[in-house]
Parts: sequence; C-alpha cells; structure tokens
Amino acid sequence: MAVTDDHQPQNVAIALSSALVFAGAVAYGATTNADNPAASSPPVFSRDIAPIVSRHCTGCHHAQGSAPFSLTSYDDVRRRARQIAGVLSSRLMPPWLPEDSEHELIGRHGLTELEIQTVQAWVEAGVPEGDAASPAVSAPISPGWTLGEPDLVLTMPEPYVVPAEGQGVIRTFVLPTNLPGRRAVSAIEVRPSNPRVVRHVWFSLDTTGSARMLDEADADPGYPTMADIGFVHAGSFGGWAPGSEVAPLPPGIVRVMPAGADLLVQIHFAATGKEEIEQTSIGIYFAREPVKTVVVPITLGSYWLDIPAGRKAYEVVDSFTLPHDVQLISLSPHAHYLCRHVEVLAETPDGKVHELLRITDWNPHWQQPYRFCTPIDLQAGTVLRMRMIYDNSEENPQNPHHPPRRVTTGHTMEDEMSMIMLHVAPADPHTTRSLEASHRAQQLDRMQKAQEVRSRQSQ
Repeated sequence: MAVTDDHQPQNVAIALSSALVFAGAVAYGATTNADNPAASSPPVFSRDIAPIVSRHCTGCHHAQGSAPFSLTSYDDVRRRARQIAGVLSSRLMPPWLPEDSEHELIGRHGLTELEIQTVQAWVEAGVPEGDAASPAVSAPISPGWTLGEPDLVLTMPEPYVVPAEGQGVIRTFVLPTNLPGRRAVSAIEVRPSNPRVVRHVWFSLDTTGSARMLDEADADPGYPTMADIGFVHAGSFGGWAPGSEVAPLPPGIVRVMPAGADLLVQIHFAATGKEEIEQTSIGIYFAREPVKTVVVPITLGSYWLDIPAGRKAYEVVDSFTLPHDVQLISLSPHAHYLCRHVEVLAETPDGKVHELLRITDWNPHWQQPYRFCTPIDLQAGTVLRMRMIYDNSEENPQNPHHPPRRVTTGHTMEDEMSMIMLHVAPADPHTTRSLEASHRAQQLDRMQKAQEVRSRQSQ
C-alpha cells in the first residue's frame, strides 16, 4: 500500500435527498419529439416523456420498487419535473458509476443526450400533458423470475426487522442448500420481499458450519458483518444490486456449489425512517451445458487502511500477476464514504495497459458487480492492477465525520474498506488449482503484513 497526495480525484457533490433518487432500468431508443412527426412542437408528456420514463425509470420507481416514490403517472413526474431534469442533466441519475472504457459492461444505465434534452425542453415548456386519455406510464414489473423458474429457491429462514435509522445495517444470512451432490451454477437472481430496503447483496459459500455458529450466537436472524463474512469462506459467488441485469454466465463457464454447502447472503440494508421487514429469496439456476471451466475469484486491495484526518488523497494500490491464461468475467469494487476514485487496469506481457474499470466519483450506495459483455482474454504474465483514492477532508461531501477524524479499516459504514473482487475463468481447467494456490499465497502474505502494521500501531 502506498500513500500520496499527488492525485486529486474529481469531487462532485452528491448530497442528494431521497426525493431526487431517479433509478432506472436500461433501455435505448425511446421515442422522443426528435423522431416524431410533430418534432417542431414542444414536447408533451403523453407523446415524448412517458416513453422515456417507462424505459429508464419505472424499473425501480413503481409501487413495489426499490425507489422511494413512483413515477408511473403524469402527476408523479410533473411534481418532480425540475428535480428530474437536474439529476439527468448532471448524470447523477440513473445511477451508473463507471466511465466508458474499451470494454463494454452489461446493463449500462444512462439516457442519450437527445433524451435528456427532450426532458429539459418539456420542463421549460411548462410540463404540458398532451393527450390526457393516453395510458399511464407502464412499469416493467415481471410477475415471475427474470430467467424463468429457478432450479433451486432459497429463502431467508426468518424475516429480519430493518432498523428505522442509521447509515445502514449489514448482515449475513445463512441459507442451507441441502444439496446431495456438487452442482454447477450458471446464474443467481435475487428477489427481495421489500425492495426499498435492500441496497446490495453479496454471496459466498460455507462448507464448515462456521457461519451457522455465528448465526446461532446472535439473537436476531443472521449476524453482523462488513466486507468479509466472519471467517475464510469456501468461495465468492458474486453479487447483486437494484437495477442489475440478471444474465447467465457464458456457456461452459460456471460457479461450483459443493454438496451440503450453505449459501451466505450478505445484505446491506437501507433505513427508511421506520422499521421494515425483509425476507429475501434467492433463485439458483444450474448449468445445462457441459462444464468447460470454473470461475475463480481474485481479490485485490488492502486489509488495513489508516487514513489521517484531513488527508485529501490517500492512495491504495495492489496487483496480482496471472500465472496462467484466463478470461475475465466480472469485477466488483467495494469501499465506503471516503473513497472517491477507483481504477482497475490490466498490463499485458507486451507492455500494453488496458483500462478495465474507472470510477471518478464513487458512491457506496450505488456499488454493484460489473459483468463484461464479452469475457476478456488475458495471457499468463498479465498484471492486474488496482488503485483506490480516499478523501478524508472537509471537501468530500460524503465524509460522514465533521470535522474529519482518523479512519481505519472496520466493520461499519463510517470505517473504510478497500477491495476489488475479480472473477476469472482459467482457459485450461487443469490450471485452476495452481491459480487458486498462487492467489491464496498472496492473500495470506497481505493479511500477515496488515496484521503486523496493525499490531505496531496498537503498541
């Protein structure tokens, strides 16, 4: 880990009240007045705005959605028209953190410039309704599972009562699979019972019974955790966030669920001002095609952060050299409120550097896993590099401490974390164990060094 003041990440204020939340599903090609015969007339809701709202917003903004209010009628949108135009113009909404790069990501959110201009022109024209007899904005609510009926559905054994206040509770819930044999998994889908309180979900596996003991030791359902799940688990299984597109892994590439494994579901809850009940269900889809290779998780980051009060650019860097050829499937960054900049690069043996992910205005509330539309082929000898920059100054609008105070690694949102989880698939399945061993050795070395630093600072 290195600490410098040389990098000044872009600071964009995101002090946005819940009334400005304008999340949405991804769609392109919405009808606007620019491709309408009546293009010379001012845009109206029924003809120009309703299609944009239907395709980009109502995936979350409906009565049963994760957003705090609905946008399924003219009145819903009219009441927040100027706020909506503002967050669209600044691209704070729909929430999408990564900048465009050479490798396209699945489920990219965002409106076209033409769509944004159409909404602005509608607001400037006085939000005309148009044909009041037109049907209301449609909410794309699926009555069932996105990928069809899962092969296995696991539900939290008990409902959890989400506290009314706070920065957000993070708990891990143990869902026994009771599988009689090892199964290959191609996709996982999340179905919250109360979407408004689920910010994001991470999955891992336990084959030791350790998670059950942690669960039993806590009086409430599940047990409290942060980026880890309380012990060394049997494997990462990816994650989910509202608005994430559910898609199977590429054919022949799978995640493996061992016989009798427990699925650990770590949920970051959002407080709504009143106690809420949540009992999430997880749909698991088994692979139908022959298995060619298995996903291996690779973690970059630091196990110990110590960010001084007032430090504007605290930098964490890490790397891992691939010992074998792989395909990069996805990556998932994790940090809290002080993080401002995230960067993941691949330096190939020929010296070329490829940008895999760049986020210049991090927001922990919108973190999610990112899947590449096409898996990226990486040769043996490629160096995977990460850099995360943290701002613990008063200038960081997301800093939870006023005045700023020293922040270290910890298990609350007011502490900090630094982690990039990359999921790769070995090109040759016979190299899987060697890849896992190489990564495990680096992880153990990193953990030991972090513990030594922590011990010295506590003396």
